[in-house]
Amino acid sequence: MVSSRYPSLPGPGRWWPSSLALRVVLLTVVVSALSSCSGDGEPGAPSPLSGGTATAEPDVALVVTTGTVTGRLAPATRATATERVGAVVDAWFEAAYLGEFPRRIGGRSFPGFDARTTTRAVDDAALTSNGTLADRLEHVRAVNRRVIVDVLAVDGRAVAATARIALGMRLTGVGSGGERQDRLTGRLLLTSDSGAWRVFGYDLARGTV
Repeated sequence: MVSSRYPSLPGPGRWWPSSLALRVVLLTVVVSALSSCSGDGEPGAPSPLSGGTATAEPDVALVVTTGTVTGRLAPATRATATERVGAVVDAWFEAAYLGEFPRRIGGRSFPGFDARTTTRAVDDAALTSNGTLADRLEHVRAVNRRVIVDVLAVDGRAVAATARIALGMRLTGVGSGGERQDRLTGRLLLTSDSGAWRVFGYDLARGTV
């Protein structure tokens, strides 16, 4: 299993808020703590990856739900935040992990990530994408694709979020018999700038099922 765990502040690592404004750091600490103690389980558990046989079925659609909301947020605003965060996550799934291969995985494979996080994600390609397998793959299909969005609200606005993710993948072109199944879980940390959500940190784990 490949994993990334962020260290305690303010040390270096794969979670790096030190270059961001203090406001964002404080918001993220709250949202990260909220995600750690949320009553909801990680999305996608139990995983459907453990059973079944390979088929030519299409990718499953994203299932995105709202988790814990800290602060006051109108239902419509809550729904909009959940939808937009889910769209950012799903765009990353599609660009970095899913679809036809071989293809190049680079900076454009991380839409919605800020510049610094994109650079880190490219360096962590074995975890944040299928980049290290790209030249051997033929196709990757999603068999489980879920996101739970925890939101932090200030003055009635959604200002930060943690997206708890689960992505089950069936990879064709690798493994015994030319196929294997992987599972990606973890969290993306996001902030909102006038409604545009950007990823500035991640905490991920990946393994073979």
